[in-house]
Amino acid sequence: MQGVLFCNDTKCRRQISSGSAWVTSCCHVFCHEDGKAIIENGRICPACSMSLNKKHGIISFEPNPDKAYRSMILLGQRPDIVMDICQKAISGWMYQYSNELQYRELMLQRSERKIADLKQFCEQLETEWQKANKAMKSELSSRDSELAALKKQYNEVSSLLSSKSRQCKKLEATCHRLTLASTAPKMDGAGDSRSETEFCLGRIQSSTGSPIGHQRTMSPMVRFSSPTKHPSDFSRSALFPTHSPDIGSTDYYRRLFSL
Repeated sequence: MQGVLFCNDTKCRRQISSGSAWVTSCCHVFCHEDGKAIIENGRICPACSMSLNKKHGIISFEPNPDKAYRSMILLGQRPDIVMDICQKAISGWMYQYSNELQYRELMLQRSERKIADLKQFCEQLETEWQKANKAMKSELSSRDSELAALKKQYNEVSSLLSSKSRQCKKLEATCHRLTLASTAPKMDGAGDSRSETEFCLGRIQSSTGSPIGHQRTMSPMVRFSSPTKHPSDFSRSALFPTHSPDIGSTDYYRRLFSL
């Protein structure tokens, strides 16, 4: 910072090292653009709001003049004037130096406050993140437990389903065998019963010498439903009523022949 001036406008803060600049009677320094804006906008110092007179309130200077300018600027002035000018110039420089220090300290304090706020905010975020992370870990653990329980239940149901499927297949096979076993004897029995019935009717015809339908007298065990019907209308159900479990069997005809 030593040997360097900065524009005292807080919106500018441009470093003044070459070219032309402006200085006010209140010892504030501005860059060329801001100095011209002060002159055009009513000669009010933007740093301290002091009114600047028209003649010597604000003047232009060169921050880095050449040797010819330095050798000519104070020529012809009495030593006391030169010393007074030098004293005021050094005082103005020290004022700028102290102002710059205050400005830097102020910016440092602001930066420290922002850093403290950011640190507090980061700590708060870290605390919230830790809580959220802990909650997520707990939730993940519970979900893992539920998943393990569901897998175990799935395996049990799968094994039970496989067992039931095998039992169902066995029952289907058993039912099929029983169905075949129950239908086959009935068909054979029906054929045997029919053949036995025809054999018995033939025995009756051969013993009487006439068809079974033309006989007028029968055993008292055989009763017709209507004597006026034609003999051809007599069916096996009429000859052998279903209310007697022995009629239609071989033993029945054997008893009939023995009478």
